[in-house]
Amino acid sequence: MIAIEDIAFVRYAAPDLDTMERFLLDFGLRRSARTADALYMRGAGNAHHVHITEFSDQPATLGVGLRARSADDLAKLAAEVGARVEDNPEPSGGRRVRLRLPMRWRR
Repeated sequence: MIAIEDIAFVRYAAPDLDTMERFLLDFGLRRSARTADALYMRGAGNAHHVHITEFSDQPATLGVGLRARSADDLAKLAAEVGARVEDNPEPSGGRRVRLRLPMRWRR
């Protein structure tokens, strides 16, 4: 397995991005980007965002982003799980490997 530096962000779904933004502003987060389908909120640090809310009719917890220590670790992870490293199309950019938990682990 690889070394993970930190949790990069959490990702949720919500039916009202305006309400979610007001809620997160009350907790000290600030908007870093917004699209028609997603809200990206930053904290006090250097990260582009620490919280993502995607528009959806149903609220849900979608996942977390973890920051790998290096590009080599990211490539190693992709090889170990049969995934691929891809460009991240979100406002923060960078590279990513997307993983899904097996259905038996989901609630």
